Amino acid sequence: MFGMTWPTVLLACAPWIFGLSGVFYLGLRAVRALERRTTGRTEMAGLEERTLRLEESVSSLSDQLQQLSDGQEFTAKLLGERK
Repeated sequence: MFGMTWPTVLLACAPWIFGLSGVFYLGLRAVRALERRTTGRTEMAGLEERTLRLEESVSSLSDQLQQLSDGQEFTAKLLGERK
């Protein structure tokens, strides 16, 4: 091959082979990192939605508890006036 022996050809190609395989490996790692990042955003959006629903539920329960408390005070007042 152009007057070069096989060991010389292999030594000449080795850095290119290692370099290209390294670039391929780093590219693959970058793609996986981006996939994990988008998955994390999707999970975060789901958690935010769930948190909002929990806040609404707690607010609703707080309103109901306030109504029960008002009813109890009214009942106690009526019973107090009755005696």
